[in-house]
Amino acid sequence: MRQGRRPFDTDPLEGETATKEGTRIAFLLASIHSGSATKVWPELVKEGERRKCLFFIFPGGRLSSRDEFEYMRNSIFELAKSTSFDAALCWASSLSGFAAESEVESYLESKLDMPLVTFGLKIGRRPVVNIDAYSGMKQLVLHLIRRHGCKKIAFLGGPRAHSSAEERFKAYRDTLEEKGLPFDENLVALDNPWTEGRRAIQRILDERKLRPGRDFDALCSASDLLSFEAATLLEERGWKIPQDMALAGFNDSEESNLLSPTFTTVRMPLDRQALQAFRMLLELLEGKKPGDRTLKTNLVLRQSCGCRTPAVQKAGGNLSPPTNRAGRLKTKPAPEELLKLIAKEACFSGEEKEKFLRPIVGSFLDSSKTGGEDRFLESLDETLDDFIAKGRDIDCVQNILSILRKAVIPRVESRRRATVLEGMLGKGRVLIAEAEKRVSTYRAWKEKRIDHWLSILSHQLLCAKDVESVVKSIAQCLPSLGIYAAYLVLKSKDDSRRVFAGGFTQAGKPPGLPGLPNHSGERVFSKDRLLPDSVFPKEPGSYIVLPLYFESTSLGYVVLKADRPDAYVYEEIRAQISSALRGVLLFEQADEARTRAEKAERMKSEFLAGITGGLQEPIRFIRDKSRELLSRSEGREREGLEAIVAASSRQMEMTRDLLDLSLAQVEDFPLHPGLFDPGRFLENLAADLGMRQGQSRSLRRIELKIPQGSVLPLVWGDKIRLAQVMKIFLDYFFHDLRLEETRLEVSMRESGPRLAATGRCPGGDRATGTIARLRSCMDSDPAAGLSVEKTSISIELAKRIALLHGASVGLSESSQRLCLYIDLPFPSMDSFHRIDPESRGSWSIGLLGSGAPSLLQELYIGRRLRRIGLSDALDTEELLRNLGLLYIDPATMNSEEFSAAELLVEDGRFRRLACIVPGTLEQSPFFEDPRSLGEILRRHMPQRDSPCLLALGQAVELGLLERSLAGKAVPDLRVLPCRRPEEVSIIAGREKPRLIIISSPGPGFIQAVLAIGALNTSPLLWLFERAEELKFPSPLFERPRTLVCNAGQGFTDLAASLARDILGEKKPLLPASTGAIVIKALLYLNRHFKEKISRWRLSEELNASEDYLSRIFRSQMGTTLWDYLNRLRIAYAVELLAESSDTVAEVAARAGFQDQAYFCRVFKRLQGTTPGALRKESQHDVRKVQ
Repeated sequence: MRQGRRPFDTDPLEGETATKEGTRIAFLLASIHSGSATKVWPELVKEGERRKCLFFIFPGGRLSSRDEFEYMRNSIFELAKSTSFDAALCWASSLSGFAAESEVESYLESKLDMPLVTFGLKIGRRPVVNIDAYSGMKQLVLHLIRRHGCKKIAFLGGPRAHSSAEERFKAYRDTLEEKGLPFDENLVALDNPWTEGRRAIQRILDERKLRPGRDFDALCSASDLLSFEAATLLEERGWKIPQDMALAGFNDSEESNLLSPTFTTVRMPLDRQALQAFRMLLELLEGKKPGDRTLKTNLVLRQSCGCRTPAVQKAGGNLSPPTNRAGRLKTKPAPEELLKLIAKEACFSGEEKEKFLRPIVGSFLDSSKTGGEDRFLESLDETLDDFIAKGRDIDCVQNILSILRKAVIPRVESRRRATVLEGMLGKGRVLIAEAEKRVSTYRAWKEKRIDHWLSILSHQLLCAKDVESVVKSIAQCLPSLGIYAAYLVLKSKDDSRRVFAGGFTQAGKPPGLPGLPNHSGERVFSKDRLLPDSVFPKEPGSYIVLPLYFESTSLGYVVLKADRPDAYVYEEIRAQISSALRGVLLFEQADEARTRAEKAERMKSEFLAGITGGLQEPIRFIRDKSRELLSRSEGREREGLEAIVAASSRQMEMTRDLLDLSLAQVEDFPLHPGLFDPGRFLENLAADLGMRQGQSRSLRRIELKIPQGSVLPLVWGDKIRLAQVMKIFLDYFFHDLRLEETRLEVSMRESGPRLAATGRCPGGDRATGTIARLRSCMDSDPAAGLSVEKTSISIELAKRIALLHGASVGLSESSQRLCLYIDLPFPSMDSFHRIDPESRGSWSIGLLGSGAPSLLQELYIGRRLRRIGLSDALDTEELLRNLGLLYIDPATMNSEEFSAAELLVEDGRFRRLACIVPGTLEQSPFFEDPRSLGEILRRHMPQRDSPCLLALGQAVELGLLERSLAGKAVPDLRVLPCRRPEEVSIIAGREKPRLIIISSPGPGFIQAVLAIGALNTSPLLWLFERAEELKFPSPLFERPRTLVCNAGQGFTDLAASLARDILGEKKPLLPASTGAIVIKALLYLNRHFKEKISRWRLSEELNASEDYLSRIFRSQMGTTLWDYLNRLRIAYAVELLAESSDTVAEVAARAGFQDQAYFCRVFKRLQGTTPGALRKESQHDVRKVQ
């Protein structure tokens, strides 16, 4: 029942045998990073290193677990085979929980084909080391009954499939029966997963409506984790431990020390159990037959049941000189006897006794004679430094001083000497307290350093595009985390093989990166081996084998050198590598699919091009030979050759069109669209055809008809392909119809712009028949097939190009003029959108930019023109219903319209809205190589790189704060005021504020901020008026990066300082759970500042230590707790001085100050004047008003 003593001190380890160096041992367990396992595996690692073994740890999860994807870990158990290992050690009971113990037994019997020793659960006839959990639970329940008089003890059981959990429940029932107490099923919640203590206690409290103190006076659990979860819920609901009920756990795991009060529990000698099983395994390898062992438990008394810890009890007590039965004074113990006593109580080995205890005890005994204290304090300080460096628990040193006090001081003859020794021990306890502070600081520094390198590793792995990059990243980062070897193995497409992907060793040379084979070239190896023989570690050491998976997809495993005891680091590395490999796998699959598709498309295109080239070669030969003969011919022969050259040229054009049409039909016809001015497009086209006119007598003169005096809107499309369509039209005019007065035109229609080629028809039967055939081609269905003639192929190609643009081609006749045209749609944010001209709904036209262009009024007679502002973005549903067309002119838009445009661009529902954009935009510097209207708008958007402050609520308080911030020189600060809660959503859509400040007593703004997910990452500072009964919104306790601060008198500079640090990104904020403690402290100070507030009372109220509370408050608020309290009191005192006739002493007392002089000093420091001077000034101001 002593806290410092291990229960296995009474059970010496057996099986101390010699070990063959390099023995390969596999250790199978569920987890290394949770529960009691965090203490067990480091002890086995130390033992394996001492025995010079190759020790491999396999944390393969609980069998058949239903917790997320834990079952995916089970696969690594299959790696523990006799082909790679000499023997296996298994924490068999940890594998149960979901699977029955009989299933665990069958699984291990079938998988492990080598010598095996287990602990926690016997497997067949294999040796086992068990712990007598039954006696431990019985001792615990007896303590609650005898020492604390408990009669109604509730019980939370573990998984039914766990035999030890059932033993603990049986001990609970048997003890109640032995003591004559009734067993009440309502007080028992059984068959709970170890992590479900919260749900288990809810069954008792909520389903059965039982209450602590009334229906049960104690709560006992099958594990500390169950007790921890249950105690958390009980404290949340206001019940106090042990005042309302006693509480006890089991296992003495880390959870028993996380809450205050710490838990009374039963210490399971799990590390002793594992070490005993390890040594029995070595005996088995030597041919011996070790028998089963059962170890005892130990009751650990702490505050949760109402007891005081043994360390506290040892530190106190009567110091009267001890006497024997005859009443004579006992003799002073010999130094060796005292050393032996302290070593036993503090759990020191023989080597540790000589190294640490002898200098401390010897120097203290010398001091009891000579009076010098320096040597004792130096010895104690050296011991503490050594403990800190090795990560040992320094609590046991307190017990050393307590034993010295009781064993030595009562026997000192001089009272003065005894007083000196008491002082030495007091200084020693101060040294221990300082050492504990150093431990805390060192741990925080170490965790920060680990987090830093884990963050670097995560970033590098996120950037990894292949397995080689993954291996290089872990080789670069893991040594900085204290891990000096790693081996990465991936699954193979062949289930009987695995792939060694690479890794690194302590020397820094990767033993085989991908593409760089290891020294034996062995990358693919049999699945019966853990690693290729060429890279399997040869030197003794410990390794952890971690499964790599993503959800239900197995990826492989990684073997890491077990160089550090921080299990969570290995788990974090495992998760990061798994995520990176999953990304690489997806990338490779996508790349492989893309490569196959590209190869297929390339083969298809090459095939079509080959056929087309084959068709063109003989035609080209005929044309070239005809030209050669033409140059030497005259008369009628020349006319015939010219006809042959023209026909062959047209035939080659037809084959080119046929190739383009074929590519379009197999969707391998690329477009390179953009925005362009249709008038300038036709001008360039006409100029190009004019140059060709001089080279060919078959071309006619082309005129242009472009509207003058108005700005044409931009068109979206591929200018090269659209020019190809217009040339097809003109070619038909010139060669088939031989039209005259040919003209290129552009016009605007309600559905969009029209590009047309027109010409005067000469008339006659030939022209009528040709036009009929042309009309038939225009109206034909592409699925009906093509006729092998130039007209059919070219017109079908024009139709395909138009279709890809969302356009249509057509033919019209009017006044002996024939018109071939392409009707293009208006551009949208992403590409294009066609307006149905037959639509007669009441849709309106939105305007972004100054002025209502005459073009809109001419085209859309009767349509409503409405300007789109930021307020319209509040009701996007209304815009979607009523808006049919958007006019956008970025050159004339103001900031509000840009904000509205940004909302429309980001909202995917508006991206296909038809837009009219003036052609003058083509002259903008932002117009270079535009791919879409949305891209151009984004280029025009004003930059918002400067810090943005979103100010919500009262203008007066926020104005004061803004002026204060300006005085503190926050560069380029932009303040966005918001006076109504409904406006918050609009601003949140277009801004990402660096800080949100709320200065409003109502809940509207807070609810608005909490409801918008985009604002959850922005820091929030709530300025509230001092109020003793302030109702604080509970969701703010859980919101990350949230601060609160009083407003008004005495706090403006503090609020400005907080805001300035956040805006300047100089202030790291605490996590939400820690920040909530600071918020609760502020609320407590607001309610009780008039009262006397002590550090211990405040710490007790907030369930946090005094030192911890002071540190986190200063870190979050930039000032101390007591300075903040003084500000509250002084602000209240200022009000009293102005409004009451109380004396300065009375004002100080009413404001919570116990000392008037101290009040005046604090007042002068915070207000810059004295209380009397302030009162005179305020009275003077009142007289002036009167």
